[in-house]
Amino acid sequence: MAVTDMGREGIDHLTIMKMTGHKTLDVFKRYNRCLEGDLREAASQFNTYLTLGHSATLASSPQTLTKK
Repeated sequence: MAVTDMGREGIDHLTIMKMTGHKTLDVFKRYNRCLEGDLREAASQFNTYLTLGHSATLASSPQTLTKK
């Protein structure tokens, strides 16, 4: 769980790979677990970002998000 714990603490995957000696992303992913709670927390954080900070940028953007 060390790889998973380091990721949860905010250490990026390339740094973790150097620390643990994983040479490929496939091997790293084998040891890095993404739990359902992690996904919920990430979605919540992204929703907060969109709602509080990014929504003003989207509203004032000259480009639209719809297909033409």
